[in-house]
Amino acid sequence: YALERSGPIGAGMFNLYVNAKYSQNNTKYDDLTDSILKETYGEIIYNEQIIQILNIIGGFELSKSDIIRRNMAKQIAMPDIENIFIENAKAMGIEYIKAKELWYKMSVTSAYSFMKSHAIAVALLTYFDAYVQTKKVN
Repeated sequence: YALERSGPIGAGMFNLYVNAKYSQNNTKYDDLTDSILKETYGEIIYNEQIIQILNIIGGFELSKSDIIRRNMAKQIAMPDIENIFIENAKAMGIEYIKAKELWYKMSVTSAYSFMKSHAIAVALLTYFDAYVQTKKVN
């Protein structure tokens, strides 16, 4: 459900996810993000993933990470925060270009992402509604 909306489809996230799922070419930033992005085949889909990346790689507290994520979603420019994130990523052994790419991907994704619990709840409601609708017809 998180990818089957006009925003993610328009941003190309749906195609990236499908291609990553059915090929061996998963997006790989570094070993630190592998555990965070494993279940989504290397693509950033959920808000929790953005928060975890900001926390683990950027070195921000979880509460600060969520505030940064919200500002990203509102497309508020944060060059100071971006520089801190990139410097901390470089200190952890992540190349500058990969850190920059990761920041950009989080910025784009944050405008369309949900919390995983929300996406699952809506998907289940949609499934149950579809089931009930088919029973009404028969």
